[in-house]
Amino acid sequence: MEADAQHLASVLMAKLLFRSTFMSKPPLSDPSPAETEPLPAFVARQEDTLNRARKVERGAQLIESAKEAAGAIRARVPGPSQELFDEERAALIAVKRMLYNAAADVWPGWSVDDHRSRREELDDALDLARQSADLVEVLNLGKCQEGTAAWLVGAFELALGQIQDSLTSFSRAERLYADAAEPALMLLARGYSAIAGEAGGPVPGCTPNLTEILEEISGSNFEDGKDFCEQLKTAHTVFTGR
Repeated sequence: MEADAQHLASVLMAKLLFRSTFMSKPPLSDPSPAETEPLPAFVARQEDTLNRARKVERGAQLIESAKEAAGAIRARVPGPSQELFDEERAALIAVKRMLYNAAADVWPGWSVDDHRSRREELDDALDLARQSADLVEVLNLGKCQEGTAAWLVGAFELALGQIQDSLTSFSRAERLYADAAEPALMLLARGYSAIAGEAGGPVPGCTPNLTEILEEISGSNFEDGKDFCEQLKTAHTVFTGR
């Protein structure tokens, strides 16, 4: 009987030690709301937050907000080269859109009176534009969107004084718009080539003539023709001082 009592005491002590060792450990932390929130809702919330930031933030602050939002979404989505579910593909399309819009907001060519961005901000915005362009290609979003992505890259190269690079980008945008059967956008891209050529010192016969392009846009009855002409005239003044 004494042996049985000692055995029972040993078993009870072992159980107590087991409970002390394993039950005293802190429980695993619960997943954060961002990890459990459905991906479409999470993406919509990130984009809404960035769109509100776009109304009040400028330059480096806006670029940082775009990076944070894009990074948060990318952390929940496999790389675009992998097979994606529909909601994951939609999430990366949203990242593409967010990066493009934030970069475009920083571009100084929209208005003669715009606050001039610092070179570091232009470099960072160009990086956002290139990331957006990469997603357009990897996700195979079509020639028109590829053209628009190439245009924005060229727009920042122009703003940074990288004239030859911008001419290459604008020429690529024009070809992509032609492939997409978008004649108005094709002429718009050609107009930016004319501005870049003039900003870098025109070479007769080698770059398009902006006046002729404006006349062609105006006479073609494009839906956005008037806006495109104003956009080109403003950018011409910003980047050539004329």
